[in-house]
Amino acid sequence: MFELLDSYYEALTGYTYVQFYLPGQIFESAPYYLQTEHPGTAVLGHYQEQSGKYAYSLGPVALEDFEDPGEPIQPLDIRSNERAMVIRSKRRPVILMSELPTPWKEGKRRSDPAFLVLPIYSFSSDTSGKPSYSETFIERVKAYYYNSLFYLPANQKPSFREGFARFDRIQVVHKRWLKHRPLRLTEDALHCLRAWLFGFTTLSPEEVGEGWEWFRIIREYRDRRLAVEKA
Repeated sequence: MFELLDSYYEALTGYTYVQFYLPGQIFESAPYYLQTEHPGTAVLGHYQEQSGKYAYSLGPVALEDFEDPGEPIQPLDIRSNERAMVIRSKRRPVILMSELPTPWKEGKRRSDPAFLVLPIYSFSSDTSGKPSYSETFIERVKAYYYNSLFYLPANQKPSFREGFARFDRIQVVHKRWLKHRPLRLTEDALHCLRAWLFGFTTLSPEEVGEGWEWFRIIREYRDRRLAVEKA
């Protein structure tokens, strides 16, 4: 069966690769699962004046509950307009999809060293190694039948299990939660991944070219504004 690309991966050798965080690199992280239940579950805290400590419990929290102020939980740094939601996460490989944000600081607010990542799901079970998906589904993923999935073949050295990246699970991860793996996508594979992701966020393929044109316009506008500020 023919493949979309001749090569998907490039091995990273030596020890210098752990210094870099570049788009296309593969890391280990612990991305969270999508919050599908509503109401969800949250950690509830109640301050006990006699003991001077907090008593914790789990309880349901719906979107409407945010309209009313809750009890702050100081040890968790939870304010009255926030909730400590319980969300599952699992260690799995991710693909780095962005560079670091341009650093900024405004009062107490600031940017964080965080990256946009794509979680990777394996076709096989973590424990048994047996397929976790039907043959029909796997073949459809390989054929790019689903607009939110990008096929990733197996790699022997460094080891990488066959699977797919999920666009509907894309998320931001702090730099501290990324562990390097000696593997990255080839330049062609990264181009294909970005193109397929761009297609997922647009209504038609014709918008791809228009999107890059607007990116160029924004960059030129930024340069003109910055030039005025420096003058």
